[in-house]
Amino acid sequence: MWKTTFRSFWRRKTLTLLNISGLALGIAAALAIYLVITHELSFDAYHTKADRIYRMLTTDRSADGTRDVKASVPLPEPDALRREMPQIETVAPLWQLNDVQFTVGSDKKFRMSQDDGAFFAGPELFRLFDYTWLAGQPEAALKDPGTMAVSRSVAEKWFGHWEDAVGKTVLVGESHRPFKVTGVLDDPPANTDLPLHVVLSYEDFHSRNLDQMSDDKWGGLTSSSECYVLLRADQDPAGMPARLKAFGDRHFKAVNQSSGGHSAVEWQPLREVHFDEKAGNFGPGGHSRRDLWAMALIGVFLLGVACINFINLSTAYAVNRSREVGIRKVLGSSRYQFLTQFFRETAFLVLVALILACILTELSLPALRNLEQKPGLSFNWWKHPSILVFLALTGMTVTLLSGAYPGFVLSRFDPVEVIKNKINTQKVGGLSLRRTLVVLQFITAQLLIIGTLVVVRQMQFMREQPLGFSKDAIAMVNIPTTDSARARYRVLKDDILQIPGVRQASICDRPPVINGGWFTSVRLKGETKARDWSLGMRFGDVDYLQTFGMHLLAGRYPDNSDTLKEITLNETAVRLLGFKNAEEALGRTVTFGDGTPGRYYPIVGVVKEFHDRPIKDSIDAVMVAPLANRYGLVAVSLDPRHVQESLNKIKTAFETIYPDQAYTYQFLDEDIKGYYVAQDAAAHLFQVFSILAIIISCLGLYGLVSFMAVQKTKEVGIRKVLGASVQSIVYLFSREFTLLIGLAFVVAAPLGYYFMGRWLEAFYYRAPIGWSVFALAIVLSIVIAWATVGYRAIRAALADPVKALKYE
Repeated sequence: MWKTTFRSFWRRKTLTLLNISGLALGIAAALAIYLVITHELSFDAYHTKADRIYRMLTTDRSADGTRDVKASVPLPEPDALRREMPQIETVAPLWQLNDVQFTVGSDKKFRMSQDDGAFFAGPELFRLFDYTWLAGQPEAALKDPGTMAVSRSVAEKWFGHWEDAVGKTVLVGESHRPFKVTGVLDDPPANTDLPLHVVLSYEDFHSRNLDQMSDDKWGGLTSSSECYVLLRADQDPAGMPARLKAFGDRHFKAVNQSSGGHSAVEWQPLREVHFDEKAGNFGPGGHSRRDLWAMALIGVFLLGVACINFINLSTAYAVNRSREVGIRKVLGSSRYQFLTQFFRETAFLVLVALILACILTELSLPALRNLEQKPGLSFNWWKHPSILVFLALTGMTVTLLSGAYPGFVLSRFDPVEVIKNKINTQKVGGLSLRRTLVVLQFITAQLLIIGTLVVVRQMQFMREQPLGFSKDAIAMVNIPTTDSARARYRVLKDDILQIPGVRQASICDRPPVINGGWFTSVRLKGETKARDWSLGMRFGDVDYLQTFGMHLLAGRYPDNSDTLKEITLNETAVRLLGFKNAEEALGRTVTFGDGTPGRYYPIVGVVKEFHDRPIKDSIDAVMVAPLANRYGLVAVSLDPRHVQESLNKIKTAFETIYPDQAYTYQFLDEDIKGYYVAQDAAAHLFQVFSILAIIISCLGLYGLVSFMAVQKTKEVGIRKVLGASVQSIVYLFSREFTLLIGLAFVVAAPLGYYFMGRWLEAFYYRAPIGWSVFALAIVLSIVIAWATVGYRAIRAALADPVKALKYE
């Protein structure tokens, strides 16, 4: 039985190799996509109470209907939820730390940035989330002020061995507040949006910010504050939105009356947090659900293309097995036996393809991890049985799809026609079916080409879009924020400006562009209600605009001041305040927040528009002004030719003035790149999968053309004897495929335009889908197909016509 199968494969070596190669590539691509999708869907899904955990949201709906969603919560909200929501079992607030120094012993200084996983949180958090404790107890470790827990990797970095961490004292911040290590956590898994590495007692944060916890402080929001809740097991989540609405209406009443907008309290299930593009999260970021659906469709398409190849080649080459089928039927073989044999052959090929696909996937994993920026991506099928289920289902599906029709075609041959040699390619499966399958292949390939071109153009458009400020060669040096440290800011800046490679420097709180930040309500003097939009805030000294290459349209920049006295606004803020132009805004006075009497700030300048958030989003209304007690950075514009030399000298100046502080910095352009990791990964994945679709399609084309060359051997020989040129013979082979590719384009173009148009809707600023995208797609398809067909056709055209005329 198997001897016959292997003999059949050996006789059709080219067909076997093409079939296995196409199937292996298609399955490997689908498997890689499956790994990415399951990894994204696994974020925080492993917590035992995940189905009852929710994140609190704050939504703002302006008068024009615009809805803004933030994961931030007012600081009084957690206490209010505990008092007024008996349906909630546990309330767990947390506060993300940004740029905090930890001093261990007398000389070890470690600084953790916003993405390093440092938080204020209480023991309540560990009633919701499953973290493994290596030392200490979650209910006791963070109960008291001045206590902290650290992850295993942080403990080993700070103390050498994690076992030595408990009981040690760590000095936190520039004020060197002592915290005692009372617990050690195992390192968080890669698939979490709460990567806890340092956890300080929330009780400490709460006691130090009591003035912000009162019920009259619901108007303040910052992106550092989040809150998770655990719904009681006996409660129906369907009734909670109405209760939360009433809760929000009560507490936001004064804020809404003041602003004229409508702030509200909502929540979202834990499993939605990872995919929330608007509210964001504390994790590494990832693909949107829209991207995952697109990937799943691409995986299905690639598998489909591989199956189409198999069906096309198997039915086309079936004519070469007609004598075998006819003789076996005459000898008494049944149709069932033919179907069984063909399914056995197909199953064997699919099994080999599955093994090769697994090898290809394992080999490509390092590149995939690097591309996705997801070190947790793995092919550990022994830990994740779903991978085995996926492979088994894929194998069975491909076997059924690829084996059923060709087996049916082979088994229905009439032995009389076979013996009379009347079986030909027109009767084997039908040319119309094979043409349809080729069209489907190239519809898929062209859709992926169009998608790739649109994604790449959009990413290029975003990179080339003017930001309204300079981002290159700007280092942002973290500086301490205590009162004594602020007194030496000017000295540090003056020393930095003396360095030859430094062009300009500014003491500030943050760069022009940032995810999150501080926002406030605003109104003109004399108005009774605040505007129904929020004003973003940036604080920097008099050199802020010059350091970041920003420009004034009108007026001047405010003078340096330790307190807020004068402000500049961007063009969006000026327009939203109702001014016709920048000059009209100068001299007008605004107030912020609750409009406290006496706190009025004149507008002394208008800044040319700049992107305050990633270009994917619209430009906010923003103010820029000096305010020393908010500063935490020195932004330094460097000569690109002397960057490292300048940074070394800046370090010397910094350590001379702040000898007890750790010197850390980051580059602005690198931070901005981080905003587009997911989009860049999607663009690269589109490119890879488009290339795979083209390769698989070309393998099928090559096989079909090879079959045609054999079938037309005598015809080609006669044409050559009659004087046909090589070009005319190549045209004979390529004409039909060119028409089929054109037909595929007629279908793929409108589909690509529609689906990629929907994809672009997620971007506020987007590149138009021009005709050049479709022109390039059809040209690429035709050129690649011609190259594939032409290679085999030229070989046929150059064959000796004498040998060709001896054929059969």
